[in-house]
Amino acid sequence: MSVITMVDVDGILCNYNAGIASLVKKLYDIDLPTHPRDITDWYQCSNTIGKERWSVVWEIVTGNPQFLADLPPLATPEEFAMIQSLNTISDVYFVTNRTAFGGKALTEQWLVAHGISTPTVIISSEKGLIASGIGADFFIEDSVENIMDIRLRSPQTKIYLMCYPYNLAAAEISTKCVLSVREFVRDILAA
Repeated sequence: MSVITMVDVDGILCNYNAGIASLVKKLYDIDLPTHPRDITDWYQCSNTIGKERWSVVWEIVTGNPQFLADLPPLATPEEFAMIQSLNTISDVYFVTNRTAFGGKALTEQWLVAHGISTPTVIISSEKGLIASGIGADFFIEDSVENIMDIRLRSPQTKIYLMCYPYNLAAAEISTKCVLSVREFVRDILAA
């Protein structure tokens, strides 16, 4: 029996916050948190720099494909290898809502560069619908809104929350709160 696994990219494998913080530092000389563990509110970064500045930052982020290509990893090389090894027992889908032009190809290239051969990337904000549609058994995510959507639309999916200060409200509706990709993969292997 094959297992179907879904993995969010930003906030799980990729450090989107570090990219945003670097850009804001360059544009406005303002220091923002570079790691999700240092963010207490989902909107902390945008609130810190204000609406107008955030609009400029977001326009650059979504209009510059190189931004995605240059993002540093959050997961360790060992954790990428563990996800790659899941391909022997699971169909693994990487589901992300990267809206920049070329986001799918850039995400695939980024994953290959970190040891994931032939990744299947789905670009969508409808993660619950995708989980339901493919019959996902396991999903790791960091967004409270996405976890609520997955719980509603795909109740059979075991949802793992990558625990950060900004998303602890979703802990009670998740299957399990984890601190690493390693914990997530070990649970799948033990199932």
